[in-house]
Amino acid sequence: MKSFSPLNFYSAVFILLFSLFTVSLSAQTPVAVHGQLSISGNRLKDKNGNNYQLRGMSMFWSNWQGKFWNYETIKWLRDDWNCNVVRAAMGISTDDKSGYLDKPELEKQKMITVIEAAIDLGIYVIVDWHSHSAQNETAQATAFFAEISKKYGSYPNIIYETYNEPVTDWGTIKNYHNTVVSEIRKNDTKNVIILGTAFYSQNVEEAVNSPVSGSNLCYALHYYAASHSFWGAMENASSKGYYVFVSEFGTCSSSGDGNIDVGNSNTWWSKMDAIGVSWCNWAVSDVDEAAAIVKPGSSIGGGWTSSDLTPNGVLVRDKLRSYAKDPVPTNIAPYITSSPKSQSVPINSSTTFTVEAVGSGPITYKWYFGNTLISGATGNVLTLNNITEENVGSYYCELTNSVGTTKSKTVTLDVRYRSTFYGKSQVLPGVIQFEDFDKGGQNIGYFDASYGNSGGGYRPDEDVDIEPIQGRANEFAVGFTDKGEWLAYSVNVGWDGEYTIDVYYASLPGGGAYSMYMGDKQIAPLTTVPTSGGWFTYGKNTVTTQLTKGENIFKFKIEASGFNIDYLEFKSTTPPEIAPIISINPKNSTAKIGTSTSFFVSATGAQPLSYQWYFNDVIITGATKSTLDLTSVDIDSEGSYHVVVTNHLGTATSTKATLSITTTSAYQGIPAVIPGIVLCKNFDEGGNGVAYNDLTDGNEAQGTQHNFRDEDVDTEACTDGNSGHSIGYIDGNEWLEYSVQVKFSGTYTVGFRLLLKVQWVLLV
Repeated sequence: MKSFSPLNFYSAVFILLFSLFTVSLSAQTPVAVHGQLSISGNRLKDKNGNNYQLRGMSMFWSNWQGKFWNYETIKWLRDDWNCNVVRAAMGISTDDKSGYLDKPELEKQKMITVIEAAIDLGIYVIVDWHSHSAQNETAQATAFFAEISKKYGSYPNIIYETYNEPVTDWGTIKNYHNTVVSEIRKNDTKNVIILGTAFYSQNVEEAVNSPVSGSNLCYALHYYAASHSFWGAMENASSKGYYVFVSEFGTCSSSGDGNIDVGNSNTWWSKMDAIGVSWCNWAVSDVDEAAAIVKPGSSIGGGWTSSDLTPNGVLVRDKLRSYAKDPVPTNIAPYITSSPKSQSVPINSSTTFTVEAVGSGPITYKWYFGNTLISGATGNVLTLNNITEENVGSYYCELTNSVGTTKSKTVTLDVRYRSTFYGKSQVLPGVIQFEDFDKGGQNIGYFDASYGNSGGGYRPDEDVDIEPIQGRANEFAVGFTDKGEWLAYSVNVGWDGEYTIDVYYASLPGGGAYSMYMGDKQIAPLTTVPTSGGWFTYGKNTVTTQLTKGENIFKFKIEASGFNIDYLEFKSTTPPEIAPIISINPKNSTAKIGTSTSFFVSATGAQPLSYQWYFNDVIITGATKSTLDLTSVDIDSEGSYHVVVTNHLGTATSTKATLSITTTSAYQGIPAVIPGIVLCKNFDEGGNGVAYNDLTDGNEAQGTQHNFRDEDVDTEACTDGNSGHSIGYIDGNEWLEYSVQVKFSGTYTVGFRLLLKVQWVLLV
């Protein structure tokens, strides 16, 4: 760490709030007041043995609305909505392979973010295995809850919900609960566990008639007010001495949509309050449905105004705020209700550290850099401007009142720098692949609303959601777009003049909207795009603008979500007479034997431009276009490729790209994760004799509904109520191959989902 100079440091420090009497909240945190919870008969008790009721919000599936799984949203729900609990509904097994079983590290990190936010903010958090078929995921669930209970089981904030909404029989569910509860109790013997019940957690009476053995256990009941009025089941379970926890309910119909039923909602609340039942409303999301609490495109970090709220949001927020908060004791030292956070910020930017506390007033604040007092930093907010390497280090705050002094946790500040993806600015006119944004991370190369790369492709360590484009080898798109997100690129504009910009996008629903900036200047206004007919069916949208020659930062901003983006092509309407300039060089590629691949170059200059491709420095006859298409590659195709671009003023030679040949690869380029589910239909790519061995030509399961892949493997649509496809018409000596990623060593159990067809013959 560099030496610290108070004078130099103070020149970069400005105190926004210079208050000696700041008390941010009107209450201590719920956990500070009520502490360790327990179940006693049909009541939830706090640390003092008093009846207690939890009331709050359920997050939406983590894999689909992970943008709200952040500290700011949790804090807003505590402070503005008066929530003393949040439910973290981690999506597990999903048809689009976006849940925990397929992306365990990504979804687990979202859970950890919410857990640690709840701990810091002093509220309770329900760790929810959000699945309808958890009995088929016992190994994964057991490992997950073992890890979470070992890491966080000592905190009184934690509540476990081991099975969201079962759709199987209670006997099967009970066996599952016994296994998972036993694993949790190895690490955590105190915290409450919510047990899902049969038929979407509605058959609570069946569960209490054959209860799971153990302490601090309670039973889930889920309802939707416009569809359900079985509050008698809740009351009957309570009368038998069991605690019911409504960990999910809606004010609308069970579909998540339809009209809000205010009357039934109020009846349910009245019934729950009468017997102390805790509850969480579904859901913290901006999905366009009645159950969402905010409208599409609302802020991902709270701060919602009344105009942002849906009818459900208005109703539930009003109900939560109608309950009294715990009073603040008048004789306590400062109690921190929100700690400062470690940060990594762009060089020369500004940032703030904030601490919030309650306690006997007045409260004074002293901020420290390292162990050195920062002169004049006496508010609860410390603001740093024009941050340089001199500001990198550790910070904390001391809070003092007449009762005592409290020290905040120590946090760190680091700085990050912009660098270009290719090592130099991208040349315009030319092509910009959306996935090739600048390096530097969040708020430098991009702003992304959700944690981690939900697409799992190309740049897995970034938060931008990049996914492989189906049916196109080594090509990627940016998906899972949300309002307010942006991508930035260092560019070098070749000359002043008018340019057209073609935006290649794909959308299954109603399209989306974008805008573009060059530096601080908007070069394309908010532009809407219609549906293209599919998530990987790409269309083109064109805008015309004026650009100025020179280096700049180009920014593409999402104004409305609902579309994937592939690439941009900038074209000059009046190109000058110059020798060729190559703006996009061909990229390295990997292809499987028997498949196709391509190399692409983008160039500008005096027209016409001619192209000549080379393989290992030898001319490829007939390869005279900007794109080189290779069909049915084999091992002899492996090597280097480059192109020479020529016009009447000169030539330009691209960099060399390497083609690597493999015999097989994972389906869509994404290996299956173990522990997890390996779907039989997702066998490797590579064809017969490489990724599989099938003894018959074509798919024997006739009909378009069975055509999952254009292969000889006999896929067929499932007919047992399960969505998706299975493998049928199996013959001896046939086989399938799968690329997998094993996360850790150990002993595994392997289960199979089978359908046996038996033909009976009656002999007479």
